[in-house]
Amino acid sequence: MSINKLRRQFFQIRNGGFGALIQKSRLIREVLAKIDSRLLGQYRLRMKLLRIEPMLAPIINSESTGESDQDDQIDVLVSKARELRDQNQLSAASQLLDKAQNDYPESLKVLKNKTQIEFVRGNWTGFCNALSSASALSDRLLAGVDGPDARVRLLGNDWTGPLGHIVQLASIIKLERLGVLSNEKRILLYDPKFVANKFLLNLFLPMVDSVEASRFDIEKLMQQFPALFDDVTTFRLRDRVLDQWSAIDAANVGWIEQNKAPLVKLSAKHQEKGARVLKKWGLSETDWFVAIHVRQGGHREQARLPNAEISSYFPMIREIVERGGHVVRMGNPLMQPLPAMRNVVDYAHAAERIDWLDVYLWSKAKFFVGTQSGGSEAAMCFDTPTIRSNFSSYGHCFDSKNSFMVPKRYRLSGSQNPLSFGAALQSPIPYCESIVHEGIKFEVIDNSEEDLIHAAREMFSRLESNDWQLTDRQVKAQAIRSSAGAVGSLPIADSFLQLYDSFIDS
Repeated sequence: MSINKLRRQFFQIRNGGFGALIQKSRLIREVLAKIDSRLLGQYRLRMKLLRIEPMLAPIINSESTGESDQDDQIDVLVSKARELRDQNQLSAASQLLDKAQNDYPESLKVLKNKTQIEFVRGNWTGFCNALSSASALSDRLLAGVDGPDARVRLLGNDWTGPLGHIVQLASIIKLERLGVLSNEKRILLYDPKFVANKFLLNLFLPMVDSVEASRFDIEKLMQQFPALFDDVTTFRLRDRVLDQWSAIDAANVGWIEQNKAPLVKLSAKHQEKGARVLKKWGLSETDWFVAIHVRQGGHREQARLPNAEISSYFPMIREIVERGGHVVRMGNPLMQPLPAMRNVVDYAHAAERIDWLDVYLWSKAKFFVGTQSGGSEAAMCFDTPTIRSNFSSYGHCFDSKNSFMVPKRYRLSGSQNPLSFGAALQSPIPYCESIVHEGIKFEVIDNSEEDLIHAAREMFSRLESNDWQLTDRQVKAQAIRSSAGAVGSLPIADSFLQLYDSFIDS
């Protein structure tokens, strides 16, 4: 075991207790979750739910709102569709599920898998249609059970696993307070041992009804009563059902228009603790820093598009340092280590890595430079100005205060020029995270060093002038987005549009 790893474990025990160490071992967490489940886990979960909402009794005391006696046949079809997906035979997977939907029209499992397949295909219309159909079917299934008609919805494990999904709780709360969320009562079910950032989740928990349980018991309940659970892709408003990006955009835009403060903030105690860590890293009380997270990893082909090379950010990092700032690179120890650079902290490999310090860095950075990942979205929770660089899925996005994107570009095989914004939005590429599409061969053009330096300079300029008005170029880009049927209103960096004027002119 390396000295740095020992130092990290000592820091975590001292600053987060043994629970922080348990979070690092999936095996230990799995064992503890199974033990918890066997100690009357299902019974305790149901009792907790009934204490929060007694009207759930007619539903969870019923046999099920699931797939009835056709489970086995449906499971075979769904498994085959997933195999086809993994082989990049997405059209075949979609057709298989279309047939399954026709044969089993009351199957939520088929519809939810259809939603996933259409998203991976980049078929935005098909994705939204399947999502709406699944929502409508859930309503019908619940209406067939004695008791309330779809008055309660549960949010399961997927709402607290990935970091970006925890952040979506903010949108649920905002939409409710803005008076546009549907009037079902929502209850979050979560296993604290399987939460991407427990400290961040704890900031939201006072604002939502929640039940702590073993993730195995939550999964069992979801399998038995799938109609009760809302997926992270689905937001129910009073007048319609929205995909997650449209809903988050609506929540954030409404929040900004009413000039409301961020939902969450860091306590004075943790601000002091964070400041002590910065001092240890060599930052004085008057020093400022920019936090950065660049998505890396061995993701499967259908999820690799948002990745980028950290080395392309080095000139931008030097630009920040030359302006008198420090840079804190966030992430995890599996990431490529940074070379030694002046005023740069490779927090991804630091001994001090812990959940509350992540939150401190997101909330206290002068601005955040991220990619299309949960780290950028977490920073946005605190109204930290954010550059979403190497933004790949710009067919769907969401606005955030004082933030903008720098998109990737795409070039079709055999073409000399990259696709324009409008032409790209007519293809499936910017509607998902896949680097492969049936019948389409294309090249991904990541942000150049120049793109990133100019984006940083634009952020500095806007912060200094406090001018966040969209330029004519940005307004034109937003109009192209709207006319193409893309969703969300996060603007494209004006510096990018100046560098590539053909992006919105051709």
